[in-house]
Amino acid sequence: MKPDKKRFAYLAYECDLLSIQKVVNDTCLESVVHLNTYTPVFENQSTNEVSSVNVSTDSPKGFLRGVATENYVYALYSGQIGKNKAIANEVYVFDWEGRAVKKVILDRWGICISVDSNDERLCLMTKETDGGEERYHYYCYQLN
Repeated sequence: MKPDKKRFAYLAYECDLLSIQKVVNDTCLESVVHLNTYTPVFENQSTNEVSSVNVSTDSPKGFLRGVATENYVYALYSGQIGKNKAIANEVYVFDWEGRAVKKVILDRWGICISVDSNDERLCLMTKETDGGEERYHYYCYQLN
């Protein structure tokens, strides 16, 4: 959600969907932009009684996390294929009209991002397993 609460962005994990909505009043939304370049690959899981599909492990993962500031939407993008590939090193930056502003390639793979309110620093959280013990680390990057 934009800090002024007038817009929000939706990012999808199962594909590269970005949707920005404008809050018109307390109960009404207006679409600003709806972008995506691929849809998930589905596998039929239907039985005789129930129709069902699952997202295939052959489908690329989309956005893992998003962060909103007054000026931008930051989206941590994976693109990884396979089970349990919830890691990423690409951050796409969009303005609130859905225009791509920049793409940042990080030197580490992470699971979550945060950005300061001045759009100057981005922090990446990584998860590493060492001897069965999970360790989390934070790395900060200058954006300008």
